[in-house]
Amino acid sequence: MNVKTYPEMNIEILNILDRDDGVRAYAAQRIRELEQDNAEMLRVIQEVYKKHHMELEDAMGWDELGDLIHDTLSNVMGQGELNDWIEDMEKD
Repeated sequence: MNVKTYPEMNIEILNILDRDDGVRAYAAQRIRELEQDNAEMLRVIQEVYKKHHMELEDAMGWDELGDLIHDTLSNVMGQGELNDWIEDMEKD
């Protein structure tokens, strides 16, 4: 199976949509948004790893880490979807 990396897929999408500037502009904006979301989630995962696994002195506190995770989930999922997910998790 030929698996493409995330940047390769972005380039391919932009090349396919190159014929229609309006669609291309929308696709390019959406790709930038997704890259920002991915960068934000990567930062959170790194902080979680530092706190949980490495137990570094300079790692943020549990409350601060919880707030960072909540804010990131809210940014990526949307506050409404996050609230629904939290409610579902609390039911279990």
